[in-house]
Amino acid sequence: MFKKTLTAVAVGMVVIGAQAAEFTAADGTAFQVNLDAQAEVLNTKATVGSSTTFNGAGQIQLKATKKVNDDLNVFGQVEVDFDSVVDNAAALSDDTKIGLSSKTFGSIQFGQYDSYMEDNIAEALGYFNPANADIKVSEAPIGGRGRQVQYMGKFGDFTGVVSVSSSNLGSATGEQSLGNSFVLGYQSGPLRAYIGTNTQPLYVSDTFAAGTVKSNLGASIYYTFGSTTLSAMSINTTSTADLITSYNGIAAYHVMGDFDMAASLQVRMVNAATSSTTTNQYTLHGGYTVTKGTKFYVGLLGMGAANGVGDLIAAGFTTAF
Repeated sequence: MFKKTLTAVAVGMVVIGAQAAEFTAADGTAFQVNLDAQAEVLNTKATVGSSTTFNGAGQIQLKATKKVNDDLNVFGQVEVDFDSVVDNAAALSDDTKIGLSSKTFGSIQFGQYDSYMEDNIAEALGYFNPANADIKVSEAPIGGRGRQVQYMGKFGDFTGVVSVSSSNLGSATGEQSLGNSFVLGYQSGPLRAYIGTNTQPLYVSDTFAAGTVKSNLGASIYYTFGSTTLSAMSINTTSTADLITSYNGIAAYHVMGDFDMAASLQVRMVNAATSSTTTNQYTLHGGYTVTKGTKFYVGLLGMGAANGVGDLIAAGFTTAF
């Protein structure tokens, strides 16, 4: 099966050229290859002065879907992240999954990937930003990227998602804990809305260290009119020490010809037993599309820390094949 997949991918790349390679095998299996690469210059404010670094990011994505019958499909996906600037940098796996998709019964998938709650709620204020340096306001630690099982079903304008994730303390003890997530989505015309909650396993799945986040509860809304999308998000995160951190903000994204621009504002509040700490954060983004799949951009991030420590300026370009 592995050799067959590589053969199909190679043929697709030869036929399509510098585009997303697509190929359908004789047995109906559809293959797709995508390549994204990015380079940027990053200036970061420090306690004294600032530092300038070069960043790179890239990703190769392989996807396959096999039709079993008119109702059922089998699918798989592998993504590998790499640094397109630093030589001999380690590559990392990302969003790797397999599953079954049914028009009647919904879909179920297994693997490690960004959770549905993270993609649609936690990232509602920064989904538009391509920067490798994450030029976006603080994101709630949703977790659940590894060892997940997810079921998604649609009924009318609603989408329901249930997922379970697991982690353990390591091979020495084998102590295991489970987390779960429930998200309800609604879409009608230009409006999308989500509400969700999750609990997290006791340990981080790739380090076996004890986690610091116990649960999240949040909601988001998106409204698109013409070339503009407005979004808003609110999340409360509870730590294992019962410390509550709230994230509340709004964002606007607009496309005007080859140009796109965005701004987001967020209030982050940490509620301790004795006092509360509030920080105001913002992002500004501007991009110019040179040709399909290639964009130059600049982004600003204000973290709200004293003396501007941690504030970022990024400029770079991203391209997709």
